[in-house]
Amino acid sequence: MNTTESGANQPEGETVVTVNRTNRARNRKYLWYLIPAVLLLAALAIVLFVTFAPKRVVAVEATPVRVTRTVTASGEVSGAREADIGADIAGVVEQLNAREGDLVEQGDLLLTLESEELDARVNQAEQALQTARAQLSQVLAGASDEEIAQARSELARARQVGQARVAAAEAELRDLQQGARQTEIARAQAEVRRLRALVAQEEADVERARQLVGEGAIAAVELERAQTALRAAQENLRSAEEQLNELQQGARPEVIAQARAQLEAARADYRTSVQAAEARVQQLLSQPRPEEVQVAQERVKEAEAALDAAIAQRARANVNAPFDGIVTELFVEEGQPISPAQPALRLVEIAVPEIIVDLDENYLSDVEVGQEAVVTSQAFPGRRINATVSKISPRVDPEQGTVEVTLIPERTPEWLRSNLTVDASIVIASNVREILVPPSSVTRIGGEAYVMVIENGEAVRRKVETGGTNPQGVVILSGLREGELIVRDADEVMSGDRVIVVRRVTNGQV
Repeated sequence: MNTTESGANQPEGETVVTVNRTNRARNRKYLWYLIPAVLLLAALAIVLFVTFAPKRVVAVEATPVRVTRTVTASGEVSGAREADIGADIAGVVEQLNAREGDLVEQGDLLLTLESEELDARVNQAEQALQTARAQLSQVLAGASDEEIAQARSELARARQVGQARVAAAEAELRDLQQGARQTEIARAQAEVRRLRALVAQEEADVERARQLVGEGAIAAVELERAQTALRAAQENLRSAEEQLNELQQGARPEVIAQARAQLEAARADYRTSVQAAEARVQQLLSQPRPEEVQVAQERVKEAEAALDAAIAQRARANVNAPFDGIVTELFVEEGQPISPAQPALRLVEIAVPEIIVDLDENYLSDVEVGQEAVVTSQAFPGRRINATVSKISPRVDPEQGTVEVTLIPERTPEWLRSNLTVDASIVIASNVREILVPPSSVTRIGGEAYVMVIENGEAVRRKVETGGTNPQGVVILSGLREGELIVRDADEVMSGDRVIVVRRVTNGQV
């Protein structure tokens, strides 16, 4: 409600002021609603400007340059020859004469095995050879008087012993054929009577012992003892009666036949032993026979061969370097048992080392034998050496998708050592015109390479085919024409973004 103040008491000539208090309050309220809206509109305007305004980029002009095209591969240094060295025989390592990293020459002693048993075998073989040589000398010299006398003594003894055995066999056969004498029969009868009396006495003792046991006067063991004595007496009586019966009836035919066979055997033994003794005497009296000399000489040869084998076996306890090289690894230590199939150390020939690298199979058609390469190692920054491709493996590793390429270095610097990891840049083309772009201008998506080409003020993603990467940049084989502009930092824009080129450079100026 608007109110106007006036009245009769208002002085003349003064201005009438109309106060609208309600409108002023309403305007202040509208102002507080308007400020946030203005700020929101300003923020939206800034976002729209930032979002849709062209992005400021540095453009790179695709310019061909003269370059050396290379492909890179990694691998390691390997000796031209590499071998695991071990002993040919089983034993215990007594001494290691080489350590890891030692340079050795062909023939150098690398390790020795304990050889006490081998030394004993050599000594035994030497003694056997001495014995064989002594026997040969004895055969060549003939028999001594002592040997001849001993042989004749053995002949006399053979005759005496043989004759005695024959005489005894003849007497036994004669007695059997003539039958037993009356004195022998009487003696046998007396023995039977004595044993019968003894049996009667033992039977009485058993009966008396049985009664005493029943009365409890003696222990049962006494009865058992008496019964045992009775059985022994009865057995002796039976044997005596059988012998008496044989004497009374005379010898049986089979017994006489057995005695006759024993006589023939005694006579044969006599003839054999006497003939052998006579032959021995005759042998000693005669000159050395050629066959005896030959046998003795063969024994000497066998002993010499055995000694040579024992010496060779002992020599195998020493392990020597088969070629010049460097000891890269030890597999045993002193005091450790080792078998013939167990390697003791690894020796690598370093006079002419090889460098084996794994090349991506995609570059197989670009690499040829004879191409040059530059070899470096992260372990030795700033060091490099030239090499040449000497061999390309015919086999592709199906799991890794790589091919082994062998490089031969022009020289062997001290830092180039076995198993060292190296990188090789193989030169596949020299002084060729290539379009190079900075690595930052290439992005990879799903294994494919892309660049952001600037077309009509807009960044457009384009697929390209890349070659190798060298210090000058990434080689573009196809997909980009000379003179076209691309975004230097491709990760900062997206395909379809509006761009403004704030600086334009060539690859050599990047």
